[in-house]
Amino acid sequence: PLPEKTNDEVIVSLGGISELRFSIPFWIEENGEKVYNDHVDMIKEKMLIRLTDRNSYEWFIVDGINEVGDGSEEFFNVNCLSLGYELSHKRILSLKYEDKPVNCRELLNDLLSLTTWRIGVIDAKFDAMFRSFDFSNTNVLECIIQASETFDALIEWDTVNRRISFVKFKAD
Repeated sequence: PLPEKTNDEVIVSLGGISELRFSIPFWIEENGEKVYNDHVDMIKEKMLIRLTDRNSYEWFIVDGINEVGDGSEEFFNVNCLSLGYELSHKRILSLKYEDKPVNCRELLNDLLSLTTWRIGVIDAKFDAMFRSFDFSNTNVLECIIQASETFDALIEWDTVNRRISFVKFKAD
């Protein structure tokens, strides 16, 4: 827990990568004295942060940190992205499905095969659809987003179990 955090904000992106932002002061008050906040040294880029909300939680990865201050107060601003963002670091140089179209499950199996992520639930509608793809010089996250648009699917990110589900966006 970070009881001293301020300006905390969660920006939820339906089917996309959500964002978490917060600030912590460099100096806090303990027993009436101004002392250095040890949490400042504990937060590093690329580390995981767990956001707890009531009875559930979600994992975020620290994407950026900047220090700001006006002379009297200095803050450590932290920007985090939902854990699915880590898939943007897995490069795809070339992956083509032009001659042999694939369904959603086949595509996701291929895209996720070299990652720690797995398939969650795929609506049967998307397993019955076959599409052609031509990915080049991109990353796994961009390919998954493009696939969701092509199949007209909503991505559900399970950041606790590192699972991706493709569900119907709207009822048929």
